Amino acid sequence: MNSSLLELGQSNGKKTRQILTRSAVWAIIGFALLGHQSFALVGADAFALHALIPVVAQGPCLNSLVMSPREKQQCMSWTRHETAGVAYDSVYSRLLIGGMDRKLHILDAQSGNHLKTLTLASPLLGTPVIDGEHLFLGQEDGFVSSYALEGLVPKWQVSTDGGIRSPIVAYADRVIVLTGAGTLYAFSREDGQILWTKKRPLPTKMILRTEARPLIYTDKSDGKAMLAIGHASGHLQVYELETGEVAFESFLGDSKFAFPDVVADVQEVGGLLAAASYNNGLMMIDPETRTQLFRIPETGLTRLLVQGNTIYAAGAGKVIAVDAKSGKILWRFIFDQGSPTRLKLVTGDRIAFGSERGGLFILDRNFGRPLQVLGSEAGYSGEFGLSTDFLYALSRSGTLYLYQSR
Repeated sequence: MNSSLLELGQSNGKKTRQILTRSAVWAIIGFALLGHQSFALVGADAFALHALIPVVAQGPCLNSLVMSPREKQQCMSWTRHETAGVAYDSVYSRLLIGGMDRKLHILDAQSGNHLKTLTLASPLLGTPVIDGEHLFLGQEDGFVSSYALEGLVPKWQVSTDGGIRSPIVAYADRVIVLTGAGTLYAFSREDGQILWTKKRPLPTKMILRTEARPLIYTDKSDGKAMLAIGHASGHLQVYELETGEVAFESFLGDSKFAFPDVVADVQEVGGLLAAASYNNGLMMIDPETRTQLFRIPETGLTRLLVQGNTIYAAGAGKVIAVDAKSGKILWRFIFDQGSPTRLKLVTGDRIAFGSERGGLFILDRNFGRPLQVLGSEAGYSGEFGLSTDFLYALSRSGTLYLYQSR
């Protein structure tokens, strides 16, 4: 059962707790039993399942039990799961979905009908990135490709030193890529020329898998564009976007314990930086003075999202909301164990995230109240796509769920 506990704010120095209403608890039990079905609390805006479409073909073979997939045999591992997520193309009303099947699938955004398929040299682990009239893909073999969005015509392709799982970031005239080897690349948007690279060697000890999205922000003191990103060593690192030169770095982890990794996407809050170390909690950093303004000792955080003056932080089995000015925890939502996808703003007052264990949760972002749970027996790992009327979610097994707002 998806047991959920809501913990709200502080009251006279003591935390107050609120268990879900009995009707909500029975609704969650129903969700657990019904698989693909969903529940919504009475009066809440909801999503209804519009279509269920197999997208990424499943094709396991005997060899996958004892060895890695072989390209010639197109053999896929029994333990594979889709992580690339869904990119919504608002210009041409399409969905772009990459997969472990070495294909880019293009679907109609309204009906889910297949429009076209592009064959790639290796799997897509990260969500395709659309920026203006450009499409950018990062592949498992380390290649980065640029396409013209209209017609999906190839423009350029370059190689890097590692597989690409982190989201590509396009900003002004450049494209920023983080590889699985920890290296940062800045490419020219127009022709793929390497503008700079920054080697960031990974620790030799066991680390968490990094798929952080680089943050581009403007320095308040001199107006320069800066790039902030975490590292498996437990450091927050800030670079000048123009040159790739290190501006500063700050150790956020606890050196006494394992996994100091800063794997969550760094967020900007009014010129300040919110970052999380897996073993040391959530911190607010002033990049101008390079000082820590507050720390919340909430360990295990892997996802961050900022909306207004609120920081939403998630890890396995939990989501918390934090006031960005005071550092006070506003509410806490607990769900069954499972790593969360990136948090996403659905409307002005709702956030959504998926769990690798099966649930897609819609929460009231002001109070943490669960408004809806949408089901997938396979769970979710990739990012959701979002249009005016639909939420698009790709399950770990490669099935696309089209949920229509109602």
